[in-house]
Amino acid sequence: MARLIKRGKTYYAQYYLGKQKRVNLHTSIPQIAKEKLRQLESSLLRGDDIPLPTRNPLPTVLSAFTNHLYATKQPKNADKIVSYLRAIFGPIAPELHI
Repeated sequence: MARLIKRGKTYYAQYYLGKQKRVNLHTSIPQIAKEKLRQLESSLLRGDDIPLPTRNPLPTVLSAFTNHLYATKQPKNADKIVSYLRAIFGPIAPELHI
């Protein structure tokens, strides 16, 4: 279902999900790459989200986004959007605390 590809020193997982996709596994160690490939295959069979982490952690992204909101929007509108984010994500970022 998925296969392991090595390009240079980095391993990639290649699979088909409607079309061909290639995901960087961010490792140069074959044992770790095989384990990440196994986790990817099992999540694809179950229909879950792909378990590989993204590069940007969610609290960092939310902090940057709320700072951008307060810099570009009117204060009342920014407060309204931040309250929606607080309801969805909870207080995971310091900017979302009341």
